[in-house]
Amino acid sequence: MNPNREQIRSYAEHFLHRLRAFWERTDRTRLLVIAGLVGMGLILCSELMPQASEEAEPLVQEQSSSEQYVRSMEERLKEILSQIDGAGECSVMVTLRESSRSVYASEDKSTQQSSQTQDTSTSEQNLVLVESRDGQSSPVLEKTIEPQINGVIVVCEGADSAQVRSQVIEAVTTVLGIRSTQVCVSPRR
Repeated sequence: MNPNREQIRSYAEHFLHRLRAFWERTDRTRLLVIAGLVGMGLILCSELMPQASEEAEPLVQEQSSSEQYVRSMEERLKEILSQIDGAGECSVMVTLRESSRSVYASEDKSTQQSSQTQDTSTSEQNLVLVESRDGQSSPVLEKTIEPQINGVIVVCEGADSAQVRSQVIEAVTTVLGIRSTQVCVSPRR
């Protein structure tokens, strides 16, 4: 036999011996009740503790998603604006009015009740839930609305020229679908 197997067998026999000794004791009921009370106390304590990590996680994911969107947009704009004739090297900053939002599928239920004296109608909106293979329910995502851009600042070498400024503003408003008043173009030092 392998020495490791002998040790494992020895430990197993020792454990079984202890288990039999415990089971044969007359005060085992008292010990089991105490162990049960300790277990329930631990469960109660865990319920009373704030679970900040679970609540903070979605907010962090939403922020990082918005930050990634802004960085990506800034890089793409910087790349395209620097190709405009006379613009030169560009720096771009994008600000958001609101971050992206998820819209979940819902079902509307409305009921109308009529009586001789009064007509009442109520409506109720419930999320559509789908159950996964592991038995957990989650809402059905209908669509994700991209973040709304509040404004864009472009700093470029050729912004002294009115023609270059106009081309930069037109490019930014066309790509992002925003008004020209939401775009500021300034010359680089």
